[in-house]
Amino acid sequence: MQKTTNRGFGFIKKIDANGQGYSIQESSACSEEAMLWLGIDDARPLLSTRMHLTRSQVIELIGELQEWADNNE
Repeated sequence: MQKTTNRGFGFIKKIDANGQGYSIQESSACSEEAMLWLGIDDARPLLSTRMHLTRSQVIELIGELQEWADNNE
């Protein structure tokens, strides 16, 4: 399920209800708290930059975000 960038940061790629690819990726930012990136992968000018998720996609996303929150400080 989770893949790794060439710099060693975990990420997950998904497709929203409009067929747009989005990803969840660990951030390399140095801060007191762990951070992540969440959003559309290719926001071309005519597309929305927001994800359009079904209820089942939200339930799956909640599980993935909860796993990240539980395992990162």
